[in-house]
Amino acid sequence: MEHDNMLKHFCAGIVLFNPDDETFIISIQELIGLGIGVYVFDNSTDEQLIQKNKRKIELKFGNNVVFFSKQAGNVGLSLAFNLIVKAVLKEDIYKGIFLFDQDTFINKDALVYLMNSFNNLQKENVNFGILAGYPIRKDGIPYRIKPVSKANVLTPDLVAVSEASSSYSLFQLSTFEKIGFFDERFFIDHIDMDFSTRCLQNNLPIYINTKAKFTHNIGVGDVKLFGYHLFPFADDYRHYYQVRNMILSGKKNKISVINISLSITIRVLVVTVIALTKGKAISRFRYLYHGIIDGFKNIGGICKYKF
Repeated sequence: MEHDNMLKHFCAGIVLFNPDDETFIISIQELIGLGIGVYVFDNSTDEQLIQKNKRKIELKFGNNVVFFSKQAGNVGLSLAFNLIVKAVLKEDIYKGIFLFDQDTFINKDALVYLMNSFNNLQKENVNFGILAGYPIRKDGIPYRIKPVSKANVLTPDLVAVSEASSSYSLFQLSTFEKIGFFDERFFIDHIDMDFSTRCLQNNLPIYINTKAKFTHNIGVGDVKLFGYHLFPFADDYRHYYQVRNMILSGKKNKISVINISLSITIRVLVVTVIALTKGKAISRFRYLYHGIIDGFKNIGGICKYKF
């Protein structure tokens, strides 16, 4: 597969959070091998671990990786992403940035597909917000995507969608200048959905390249019915962020009360199924309840509840 010297115009951001293996080292190596600039923000909660991760990266890659962190402690994924993007924008040498989880397995071919599609879209003067990979479960079953019809699609490999995950997505840096950064009130969850909403509201289509397949784990597993994947499920405390941030995003982006209420109803039904099939029903519903209340109270940041 060919990739030209335009690839040097891309960089990648990786957020670390108490990594227990060296998957991120392998990812950095693969990215550098493709000529992609690498920025690492360590969001780990222990200062000794942060220094250990920094030494590993420096010993392996020298000064070829930009590594930074704040004081030990989880600042949230949205702030971590924003700090990386702002650092990249200051350099003013790149046109696109990938964002990755620390445990993402890098597929070189998928990255080249995305970078070539990115270049082709720009050459054709197609304005867009996000160009994402196609997420696949470990068992080979793809996650559902949400296609939309009203978008300029150059090739059959590109599908216009209503939302894309932040991980394994390639963002135009100009997108952040047009619509702003990730919402730091969210901490975790719904960060990418909110960003996707703002892209579409600003006439910046979102594309998935179906050739750019990558293995991705959403949550801690899937709820299945007769072997059919219904939806992923997460730890109980994540229900707080999922519903709260959905409400905060809806209110901020002027989504109708009817649509916000419908989304809450769907989320309640999903959590009910998860509680019945995966357990921890009481704590799941407590987190869900407080997420709804805090969402309407406009309370952001880290969850203060523990059940």
